Amino acid sequence: MIHIGDGSFFNAKRKQTTDILSGPNQTLQLTSAAVSVPAWFKLPLWRRPQLSCVVRPLMYSYAYRMGVFVALSLASLPSFAMKCKLVDPERVVSAAEIAFVGRVSSVTPSEYAPSAVCKHKPGGRCGGKIATLKVMKNLRGQTAPEVTVLAEDACNCLGAYFNHGAEYLVIASPNSTPFAADFLAKNVCWGTGQVARKHSQKIIELLSAPQRD
Repeated sequence: MIHIGDGSFFNAKRKQTTDILSGPNQTLQLTSAAVSVPAWFKLPLWRRPQLSCVVRPLMYSYAYRMGVFVALSLASLPSFAMKCKLVDPERVVSAAEIAFVGRVSSVTPSEYAPSAVCKHKPGGRCGGKIATLKVMKNLRGQTAPEVTVLAEDACNCLGAYFNHGAEYLVIASPNSTPFAADFLAKNVCWGTGQVARKHSQKIIELLSAPQRD
């Protein structure tokens, strides 16, 4: 007989030898040709009683529990650049000071960071940046044929990436920061983004509509 954790017993028929190994890796080895199968053996693994001399399944191990904890913790971290509650296009249009569609001709890194969350080493797609754009369509305010736009980080914050050669709708305001640029771009929540976005298309449509008296 082998004692089961729930107080029942496991009967081995024609048991010839039974070796129970002790130590950190406890295992059970039966050399019997036939054993009786208790009813609980047909239950799912997580509902079966545990043999007092058998190592617990992996799902109960400390390493497994820690791995699940770490995975869930990482999954719960906020992704600022990916999730944004877009402001209604009508509200964006009402508040916009400068608006235009332009194509990015160059991008240079900048130390600009409107908050500590946006701190990121400049370079690559992340970090603050100054984008130079050729204006293709002026929608509101006065702009030169080519302008520079200061933008916040797009990895940890909500700035636009300003990919080279891509067309963007830029919603901006006059630049009052110490960083040299013509305008300060609003973030993606407030309308700045690639022209192909539905949000951008709706804003362009509203800005392009004839003004009512």
